[in-house]
Amino acid sequence: MAGWLDRLRGSAVELPSDAVAAAGAVDPWPYGECSYVLTLAATGPLRVAYSLTEPAGPSWLRLVEVSERRRRRVLGAALMSGALAGAGLADGRPVGGPGPVSAHGWVHVGGYSRSAWVPLGADRGVGGVLLADMLADLVPRGTWRELDTRRCEAWAAWAQRTGSVPQVRTAGMEQTRRDWREAPAAGPEGLPGIRHGGGLGGAW
Repeated sequence: MAGWLDRLRGSAVELPSDAVAAAGAVDPWPYGECSYVLTLAATGPLRVAYSLTEPAGPSWLRLVEVSERRRRRVLGAALMSGALAGAGLADGRPVGGPGPVSAHGWVHVGGYSRSAWVPLGADRGVGGVLLADMLADLVPRGTWRELDTRRCEAWAAWAQRTGSVPQVRTAGMEQTRRDWREAPAAGPEGLPGIRHGGGLGGAW
């Protein structure tokens, strides 16, 4: 019987029933900080877990239907990224998890009864695959806007309770995208990162 590495060779990858890809990161914004975890498995919807973390606030879970074509494309890329074979070790980043905080987030890949967690570097890639971006692109813009509205409402409620002066809008903003391409530049110590799962249960 062919081993799991043999199954990853060739132009087409047969998705195992335990295939899963997940990504998590901090989502900074002018009024504080949020974090999110995106999880896609071999069956079922994409799970979007989003939390207001600074100040500490509520969490929201959204389920997004994904076409089988897009599912196979993302999970196939995850398995082909080399994460299960140790991609991400070349620059000293550990694979396994949980691990050290990463300013750029993390990805988790599972399949063939194997699992790997990789803290992301500045390029946000694993084996040349921008898996975190691919997962974020599965989430409709309307879902991101709705989550932005929720966090603004939660912040406004917190500000009212604590007597904070700054006012936050309660309408969604068009620039809300969780793919790091619109995040502010990191400071001397980088943007705060999150550990595997970020308190949201890791990869479901």
